[in-house]
Amino acid sequence: MELETLIIFLLIVAVAAAVQTITGFALGLVLVAVTTAVNLVEISYSAAVIAIISMSHAAIALRRSYRQVQSQIFRPLLYGLIPSLLVGYQLLDYLSGENDIILRYILGLMVIVAGSLMMAKPMVLAVQSKSHVSVWVGLLGGVFGGLYSAAGAPIAYYLYRQPMTIISIRSTLLAIFLVSTGLRTVIAGFSGHLTIEVLATALFSLPVVIITTLVAEKFLPAIPDRSIRTLVFLVLISLGFSLLIQPGSFA
Repeated sequence: MELETLIIFLLIVAVAAAVQTITGFALGLVLVAVTTAVNLVEISYSAAVIAIISMSHAAIALRRSYRQVQSQIFRPLLYGLIPSLLVGYQLLDYLSGENDIILRYILGLMVIVAGSLMMAKPMVLAVQSKSHVSVWVGLLGGVFGGLYSAAGAPIAYYLYRQPMTIISIRSTLLAIFLVSTGLRTVIAGFSGHLTIEVLATALFSLPVVIITTLVAEKFLPAIPDRSIRTLVFLVLISLGFSLLIQPGSFA
């Protein structure tokens, strides 16, 4: 990757990390959407980098809160996520290249839906959802995790509807990210997509994620939550429609 491209990529990483701090799930979604919308790198490349970043970030964040992971909902989510992640990754391999326009369309729709869900305040259920519902949600998240390293949107919305504490929700979500991105990274390694360039880009991106997260955590509480979420919503919707209206091939 050329220096100019790397700098632009790292700036997008910083924006994505700030959004992740606000929403709790959107690092991968924003990073893959922006890099795809501006034709910076191929989806398979950004998804591989995202998996490494998210895996590392989740592992660090979980070091103190792993006991808060709710196994009763974590396990069935994984039962659905793991096989569908494999399917999603195979779809990425199949659609990359000549069919990348289809990947852009799917990504555009996903970003629009995710932005809309972020603005909708989930109604907390009186009782926790049944295990089979968690499996179906995991299946959906796994497909997007395999395609774009962005399994978080449906799973985050689902978890925030459960009668759980905020720390349990966030810890369970981080645990899902850790497993899904770890598995995806292993698959990418066996598929030959975990190149030295991908690893180097991820290595440069990690400090950016950590520093941006720390800065955002310090200054964001001073800004009204609704205003921030509205801004992120507008950004995601704009990104989504740009992917739908102007699909193109990578140079």
